[in-house]
Amino acid sequence: MSSISCFFQGLVDAVKERVPVAEHRQCARHIYANFKKRFKGEQYRKLFWAAEASTTQPKFEVEMNSIKTIDPLAYEHLMERDPKSWCRAFFEVDRACDAYENGISESFNSVIDLARKRPLLTMLEEIRIYAMERMYKMLLEGQSWGNLKICPSIRLKISKLKKQQRYDISCIL
Repeated sequence: MSSISCFFQGLVDAVKERVPVAEHRQCARHIYANFKKRFKGEQYRKLFWAAEASTTQPKFEVEMNSIKTIDPLAYEHLMERDPKSWCRAFFEVDRACDAYENGISESFNSVIDLARKRPLLTMLEEIRIYAMERMYKMLLEGQSWGNLKICPSIRLKISKLKKQQRYDISCIL
């Protein structure tokens, strides 16, 4: 086991010890990035993301069996990564977040990259200033929406869904 793997396993074990009810999740994008190094092709990409996004265990099994049909080694590779930590079908239903990748964390880490190289108090102050400036910027943006209770990008998505729904016969049945 590499020193990085040992570090992360130690971190996972420490969290389990201190917060036993915490659900451990892995970043699906990282799982897929490592997967595609060995198993290349559009079919693998589509099947991986279909399996990852499955919301029920039977649906997950269907997608994984499709992968197994193509290459049993690809199936084994993914199953060794503990699907309970990267597939929605296994996530706890009472959790407030169904995220399966950690893009927000990575974005934040990239923003504070320079601050992380500074002495502790300077780093914390720079992060505090960044967070306050970002909250203020988002407040101003929200105020520019006027009386809207729902932000414009979500309103646009809802509008598109309404148009699509008109032609969806399954909604009527």
